[in-house]
Amino acid sequence: MKNKILGLHLERYMSKMICCEKGVVTGISWEFTPPEMFGEKGIQRWDLAADLVRRMKKKLRTSCRDVALVIPENDAYVRRVVMPAMTEEQLYFNLPFEFHDFIADRQQDYVYDYALQQMLEDEGTHRSKMELMAAAVSRRWLDQHSAMLKKCGLRLYSAAPESIAFQNMVRVFQALHPDEDIHNMAFLNLGYSEVQLRVYSDAAYETGKQIHPAMEQLCQILRDQCGIQDWSTHDRAQVEQALEQPACREIYQQIALEIMRVLNFFQYNHPGQQLNVLYCSGGGATIQPLMRAIRDTVGLEIRLLQDVYAKACREPAALLYGAGAVAMAWNQEK
Repeated sequence: MKNKILGLHLERYMSKMICCEKGVVTGISWEFTPPEMFGEKGIQRWDLAADLVRRMKKKLRTSCRDVALVIPENDAYVRRVVMPAMTEEQLYFNLPFEFHDFIADRQQDYVYDYALQQMLEDEGTHRSKMELMAAAVSRRWLDQHSAMLKKCGLRLYSAAPESIAFQNMVRVFQALHPDEDIHNMAFLNLGYSEVQLRVYSDAAYETGKQIHPAMEQLCQILRDQCGIQDWSTHDRAQVEQALEQPACREIYQQIALEIMRVLNFFQYNHPGQQLNVLYCSGGGATIQPLMRAIRDTVGLEIRLLQDVYAKACREPAALLYGAGAVAMAWNQEK
């Protein structure tokens, strides 16, 4: 367990770094990502990435050097697997074979890790089995990010795909709200370039989807039809009026319907398991007509992460804009 760690999420539109001390988020810094930093296959300008990280680190004014890094879902393979109970050494030997269908001839080029979900018992043999969330990420990807962080005076301490990192959100929720008997949680991040929905059952990732359109399309409508270039500097009343126009409402409904489909799929495959609340983050969570459309379509209570996790986060903006980095920093295991 680390007393102090930096959560880092490098994204195409905006990158975020948060500082976490003894499990409590104490600060966030973010920067707009230079457009030329990313190429089609990920980061292509590592010098720009290093400069970006240095600027965010400087804003936080922290001496912490250890970084917990979010791995984009497109850069990792994640599988839920069941294996016979075995030692950790045996497990690491066998994990590559679980990804044979994806990386059959390149297994040595990947790093493998797992998160234990639960121990099971085979009904026929009564032998113990392990249910795992297993992940594989390119060794080259990790080496490149580690080298970039080293140039910034930082150290790559841990890394995980966002779907696995968000399991920490469930764990922290249960610690903060022990009286709430909640086994299923759905997290919705309404980001600029993508909307991500993830559903967890007993802290284990069950299903999810990357939803389009996202807030980028809303911004485009406001620029093209209303001449609103920057929401933060424009007259608030005019922005709110623009967000109610039909073209925007159509976007809201598209997003809401996709969310409903994913949640219906989960409940169809898990009869008897209820989802009552949708936990939301991202800049889109501040758009009231969008949130109304989601609530009315999905039929669930809407709660914002910064309200739910207030006791573990002194900076509400960290959970609004940097939930992935927070989830990664809340990971208590290397």
